[in-house]
Amino acid sequence: MTFEQLLVLLIGGGGAAGLLSAFFTRKSGKEKTNIDLLDRAYKEIERIDKKLKEAYTELELEKGKNEKLETIIEDMEKDKFNLEQIIIKLKEGRDK
Repeated sequence: MTFEQLLVLLIGGGGAAGLLSAFFTRKSGKEKTNIDLLDRAYKEIERIDKKLKEAYTELELEKGKNEKLETIIEDMEKDKFNLEQIIIKLKEGRDK
C-alpha cells in the first residue's frame, strides 16, 4: 500500500473535501488581507497627499514672506549706505 492510498483511507472523501475547503478558505482569507492592506495603503496615500498639499501651500506663503523680508533688508541696507554717505559728507564739511 502506498502512502497516497493510506492517506485516502485515513482521511476518506470527506476529509479530502475538508482539506480542499480549508485550503481555499485560507487562500481567500489571504486575498481579503491583501485587499485590506491595499485599501489601507490607498487611504494612507490620500492622507499623505493632503498633507503634502498643505505643506506646499505653507511653503509658498513662507516664500512670499521671505521675499518681502529680503526686500525690507535690502531697503534697510540702502538706507544705511545713504546715511553713511551723509555722515562722510558732514565730516568732510566740518574738517574744512
